[in-house]
Amino acid sequence: LKRRVNWGAGISHIPYLTGFATVGNSSRFDGALQYDLYLQRLFFSEGSLIAQYPFSTTRRVETSLSATRIGYSQEIERAHVAPSGQIIQMERIPGSAPPPVHFGQASLALVGDWSNAAFTSPVAGGRYRFEAQPTFGEITFGTALADYRRYHLLRPLTFAWRGIHYGRYGNDAENYRMISFDVTECTTNGSTQSCPVIERLIGSRMAVFNAELRIPLIGTREFGLLNIPFLPVELSPFFDAGLMWTSDQEPSLRFKRGADERPVNCSVEARALGICAERVPVFSTGLSARINVLGYLIFETYFAKPFQRPTKDWVWGFQLAPGW
Repeated sequence: LKRRVNWGAGISHIPYLTGFATVGNSSRFDGALQYDLYLQRLFFSEGSLIAQYPFSTTRRVETSLSATRIGYSQEIERAHVAPSGQIIQMERIPGSAPPPVHFGQASLALVGDWSNAAFTSPVAGGRYRFEAQPTFGEITFGTALADYRRYHLLRPLTFAWRGIHYGRYGNDAENYRMISFDVTECTTNGSTQSCPVIERLIGSRMAVFNAELRIPLIGTREFGLLNIPFLPVELSPFFDAGLMWTSDQEPSLRFKRGADERPVNCSVEARALGICAERVPVFSTGLSARINVLGYLIFETYFAKPFQRPTKDWVWGFQLAPGW
């Protein structure tokens, strides 16, 4: 901080675990069933350098340079189960995994932030971030980000909204190696199975709009409907809209809930991966509650209605994160 340019360096290694399960006839024991649990892991290793130059207390330019390796592994936990339910044999089998991916990234961003936060989220002002990021190495594409947020204080309430566009452009923009649903949400047409509820959320370009009303249910005498300062709680009715598309699948701006016919203009790779659903917007609405736990953690739980998942009614979840 001695000079106007602020800089830093970072190194990280983050593993991600996902997977799925299958069941079928045992390959070893007649009459038994074979249960396979596929454990798939991704390992993100990264080193980075960052620099910031502030123009004022609310506006700055940022730049960064990083090198990344994404590794993959897979193993199968297999159980052979007799008709009586007794486990005959269990084994762990190494599975096949794609080779690792190596690439570098550079970025340049203009950032503004004149927001004022309360106990769990910003309540006044605004923020923005406009960023360009080329990626080079084993995969090559460019990324564009435009993120703009405003918070209108209507004491004691706040109306908050944001618009985001994030997209990949270039040679490998549709490289799907860079990629909580239930299989019962998929549909089967003859011998072809499709999952529009999942396919609509996969693509190289994204646009999102969020709006919510932030109600300080519990807080202090100055900012809160109930004066209980040791456990601030914010209630937020919200509305979300999102759209994903690719370079060869243009968005269709219409409301549609269920399965749809496959569009003709779909790349061979996308067809092979089964992600050729019509690109219509997805919407949800609901209520979230954010709680400030001892001034250290922001715990949020939500109850939401997703309109483009016809077989689902209301869903709920939680996360440790402040309001956007």
